[in-house]
Amino acid sequence: MIKKILLVNLGFEKFYEKTNIRGVAPTAPPLSLASLSGSLIHNGFSVEVFDFNIYEDTDFIEKLRAFTPDYVGITFVTPLIQEANRVAQIAKDVNPEIIVMAGGPHCSSFPESTLKETVFDLVAVGEGDFTICEILEGKDYAGIEGIAYKNNGTIQVNPRKPFIKDLDVLAPPEYGVFELDKYKISPAIAKGNPVAWVETSRGCVYDCVFCNKNCFGRTFRVKSPERVVEEFQRVIAHGFKEIYLADDGFTTNMTRA
Repeated sequence: MIKKILLVNLGFEKFYEKTNIRGVAPTAPPLSLASLSGSLIHNGFSVEVFDFNIYEDTDFIEKLRAFTPDYVGITFVTPLIQEANRVAQIAKDVNPEIIVMAGGPHCSSFPESTLKETVFDLVAVGEGDFTICEILEGKDYAGIEGIAYKNNGTIQVNPRKPFIKDLDVLAPPEYGVFELDKYKISPAIAKGNPVAWVETSRGCVYDCVFCNKNCFGRTFRVKSPERVVEEFQRVIAHGFKEIYLADDGFTTNMTRA
C-alpha cells in the first residue's frame, strides 16, 4: 500500500495583524514543502499539502479524515512551536495512529527539547529531502541519519546526515500540490501573482551572529545553471508570474551569479 503524508504549513499572518505591514505580508507556496513534495512524489509516495495561511482548523480536520494520511509533517520556526504542537495534537486527536513529524530550523537546532515539549513522534535534523523518504519507506529509526525520535519514553538523537554535495540530484520542487490561485502577494511587493520561491544554492559561508546555520551549515552548495533554468521553466509552466530567489548567499560566487 502506498504511504500517504500530509505536509503542513503553519499560519504566520496573525503575527502581522497589529503591525504596519498587515495586509502586505507575502503569502506564497512554501519552498520547503514544494521541495519535500518533489522528493516524496519522485519516490512513489502520496502527498497532499495543507496551508493554515489559507484554511482553518475545521478544514484541517476534514482534510485529515478525507485523506487519511499515515504521516503528518509540519515545518515551523521557533516562534511557532506552540502552534505546531497544537496542530500536531489535532492530528493525533483525529487518529492516534498518525505519525506526526516536524522539521525546520528549530527542530535542527533543538531536536531533543522539541520532542520533550511537544507530541511529535520524531523530528528531522538538517536537510530532510532524503530523510523523509527513508522514514516513509519504513526504515528502522535507529538506522536513519538526521532524525531524533521518541523510543519507549526516551529520546534518541541520531547522527546527522552529511550535507548533499550535488544539489542537481534532488527531485525538482513540486508545485502541483498547491492551490496556486489562493496565494496572493500585495501589489506593494509583487507586480504579478502567484509568486514562486526558487533556490539555486544552499548555505552561506559567513558567520553572522543572528543567523542559524543548523539546517544548511556554513557551506555553499549550488545547482548548475542548467538545472536553475529548468526550474525557472517549470514554475513558469505552472503559471507563476514572478520568481524570488531564496538563496542565503546568491552572490557568494559572482562568476556563477
